[in-house]
Amino acid sequence: MKSMHIITATLLTTLCLTVPAQGRDKIHESATRCTISGILSKQNTARKVYVAKPKGRGLIKLDSASVVDGKFTLQTNFDSIPVARFVLIGEGEQAFPVEVYLDGDELTLTQIGDEPKVRVSGSESNEAASRMADETSELEEQISQTYKQYKDTTLTQDQRKEAGKRMEQIDDQISGIQIRYMKDNISNYFGLRLLSDLCYTLGGPSTETYLLQVPAVFKSTNDYKLLSKFVENDKKVTAGFDYIPFTLPDPNGKPVSLSSLINEGKYVIIDFWASWCGPCRREMPNMVKLYQDFKDHGIAIIGVSLDQDAKAWKQAIKDLHMTWPQVSDLKGWKSEIANKYGIQAIPQTVIVSPGGRFIAKGLRGEKLYEAAKQWASKE
Repeated sequence: MKSMHIITATLLTTLCLTVPAQGRDKIHESATRCTISGILSKQNTARKVYVAKPKGRGLIKLDSASVVDGKFTLQTNFDSIPVARFVLIGEGEQAFPVEVYLDGDELTLTQIGDEPKVRVSGSESNEAASRMADETSELEEQISQTYKQYKDTTLTQDQRKEAGKRMEQIDDQISGIQIRYMKDNISNYFGLRLLSDLCYTLGGPSTETYLLQVPAVFKSTNDYKLLSKFVENDKKVTAGFDYIPFTLPDPNGKPVSLSSLINEGKYVIIDFWASWCGPCRREMPNMVKLYQDFKDHGIAIIGVSLDQDAKAWKQAIKDLHMTWPQVSDLKGWKSEIANKYGIQAIPQTVIVSPGGRFIAKGLRGEKLYEAAKQWASKE
């Protein structure tokens, strides 16, 4: 839920739920053991695979198995339903993780070709995830190539603007596919994970509607709890409501308050981002242009970073030419301000009017620029 697209060509998702042996589409609370059989490509020389669980930004290894003639069998236990696990293929820097939903008692993991692309079968969630990955892989490659063009300093401003529009169009296509798969899979865990990824695209009211369709068995999951919190906070950060004040330190430790900008009688764009967030960094040239064009026309920006590493945060501000106010408590996703604003994914923007009321959120790229143009005309 921390990035805009959870399924890519190199990362598929599986989760270990409990199902009776006679019917894997039925969730059953008695089973707590899952078997994962794997087939690696001939080019893969990995000798070990591991089951791991997330902890912070890292992974803790739980179970392991040897790879023999390109095949392995992993068995792992879990205490409650559902749980998320990763399969780590290989060791050290050459290892790559496959996030897996184990909602079947027996799953098969198959590596495709010599790339870190994996297909998981044996449950409804995994097979839907694989189908969606196939459908979006070409678009993911297109957006990657377009971003390289966008960064080309030899391009004219109009050419870069066109590349930026193209990235947004591709991103919209990917979101459309994700929404379709989310609707079709809302009764399984893959659908819930997609809903987590799409909540900002859908908005609070629509997210709440789909959340009501999620089976009761998933209500104990962290995804469900975070989505419920998002819906709750989204109702507070809604057009017409008073802004939520905050004061945080800038890179020099000086406190900066949101109210100080609002009191200047400007429209304020609150930009939630982080130095480690790829989509945030891709979005920043658009923010730089917006700030340059409208900073003297009633528009202000304040960046709220979800970094934990002060050095990386400060370096990113310099590298990305961010000359507007920047603040952070350096608590990452534990940031109290991010929690109050219901931030579950970045990049994310929230806009406050000169009167101190929320007027919009979730705008970026061309849509944010056009909105800023309208606000600037009202000054």
